[in-house]
Amino acid sequence: PLEGMPVNPYDRSAFTQDSQGRIHYEKDGKRAKTGVDVSTYQKDIDWQAVAGDGIDFAIIRAGNRTYGSGLLFEDSYFHRNMQGAIAAGLDVGAYFFSNAITLEEAVEEADLLISKLEPYRQHITYPVVCDWEYLGGNQSRAYGVDAKIITQCVAAFCQRVEEAGYQPMFY
Repeated sequence: PLEGMPVNPYDRSAFTQDSQGRIHYEKDGKRAKTGVDVSTYQKDIDWQAVAGDGIDFAIIRAGNRTYGSGLLFEDSYFHRNMQGAIAAGLDVGAYFFSNAITLEEAVEEADLLISKLEPYRQHITYPVVCDWEYLGGNQSRAYGVDAKIITQCVAAFCQRVEEAGYQPMFY
């Protein structure tokens, strides 16, 4: 273990894999909930079938910033996915696939996500997530950006989400 880093408290023997390859955790009669992370890439989803298959929650992508040009895009399936998951009785949260390299970009992304969540505010029971990922190698706009700046971007995103009354999280 790393010095000063607490050891993971999970019991390795409490993890199991079902026939569909999904990992579950159950200990002392308590089961961790099972969820999915979805975006436009999954296309049309049969949310009733998802709920019927034992999925408890969905974290739904609201948009992304491209790693090349830095343009913002709204996920074209966001509203369809939110409405479908809610109608199927799933708990929901949302995420933004970030590539912010300035605090202003991070806040812009958080504000876009927050605005898309407003019609669903009463249904958001899971975190609102910053999913910052480094993609594109030396072609990425984030190439060479100091990790401290990226950390500050994630923190600014999460602070904005918390100020809006949601539980922030970082993937």
